[in-house]
Amino acid sequence: MPTPTRLTAVIGRALKQFREEGHLRQDDVAALARSWGLLLTRAMVARIESGDRELSIHEFVLLTAALNITPGELINTDDLIELSPTASAPSSEVLKQLAGTSSYQRRVAGFRFPERAALASAVLGHAELFPEDHLDAADDGREAQIRRIAGREAERQVAATLGITPEDLTRQATALWEGGLTEERDRRVARRIGSSTTKRSAATLRGHVTRELIDELRAHDNEAGQ
Repeated sequence: MPTPTRLTAVIGRALKQFREEGHLRQDDVAALARSWGLLLTRAMVARIESGDRELSIHEFVLLTAALNITPGELINTDDLIELSPTASAPSSEVLKQLAGTSSYQRRVAGFRFPERAALASAVLGHAELFPEDHLDAADDGREAQIRRIAGREAERQVAATLGITPEDLTRQATALWEGGLTEERDRRVARRIGSSTTKRSAATLRGHVTRELIDELRAHDNEAGQ
């Protein structure tokens, strides 16, 4: 069985190929996206191309519209696509699912569910691996969620490291990753764990990923200040 490729990597690779074939710069892609109301910067486009930034569904739709291509053109691949730590599928099934023509059922229709969720939960010590921390559009609901997310330990510690408030950290994190810092950290850790991962090595990995996220936040802040 082939090793699945993360969906973000598939989209990023296809976006880079499309951009280069069209002789576009990353700044050009960002400008086209902004013309459709999708607030991307050159650095964000670079992170999408490298597979380090996930696109929400509305960002995916807007980006393909801005580039005048179909969503399928960014997903069409021979690779098996990893949709999450617990599910993967051929690109043909992913495209059918998007088009509403898939006969999807759990463990059927080409979707695979390897038993990684239980492993990730046991190693990370999370009952809920990926909390739903995406922010509501309504201002009142958004601010309430920002305050809730900002109260978490990881957010407070990283905010202190960066010399900003936990609320400002949360706003930056959601702009970059469509979720809180803790959510993004746990998502990346879950992708990298294996059967030999112990709680100690998972803690080391969490520290490494946290430093990685701090570097990305600093880079984002520096670019915003230019």
